[in-house]
Amino acid sequence: MSVRYSEQQWQRVYANLYVISGGVNSGKTTALFRHFIPSLSADGVLQPEINGKRCLYLIGDKRLIELETEEESAAPCLRTGNYIFHEDAFEAACNYLTSKIPLTVRYFLIDGIGFLEMSDTGLHRAISKVIDSVAHSETGTKLIFTVRGGLLTDFSKKYLNGYIIKPLNIEQLPDIM
Repeated sequence: MSVRYSEQQWQRVYANLYVISGGVNSGKTTALFRHFIPSLSADGVLQPEINGKRCLYLIGDKRLIELETEEESAAPCLRTGNYIFHEDAFEAACNYLTSKIPLTVRYFLIDGIGFLEMSDTGLHRAISKVIDSVAHSETGTKLIFTVRGGLLTDFSKKYLNGYIIKPLNIEQLPDIM
């Protein structure tokens, strides 16, 4: 991230940042649903798999958006590995996330950070703006990101000024509530 923050602003971000990391289908999204969806003080976007297809779940709106498709269509798509995603679904999720700034909830979740975000697509635009919001406010909103296993260092360099992240495992989620 090219934005420069003061030491105090970076400390605010680091003090309110939690990262869960793991491989595909390791239970990260399920754990977030279990611990945060019943809470009225959580918002953000999750990426559950429903009927074998990845979707985007806009927490505050309780709205599900189809993300994954089997083949590229006339609408713009993004491809990563064996997956093809609707670009407009990511755009809708980014608009949703950025519409929540300034953050006023206790927990703000962004699930499914992976190769697309490392390539400045997917949810990249929203991630940068959400971090910026926390850096410039004192609301104490806790940011909870899930980052694909193997991408923690890249995530740290891109969004956190190289800050060394000690990821949580899903069993530690109750500790931050």
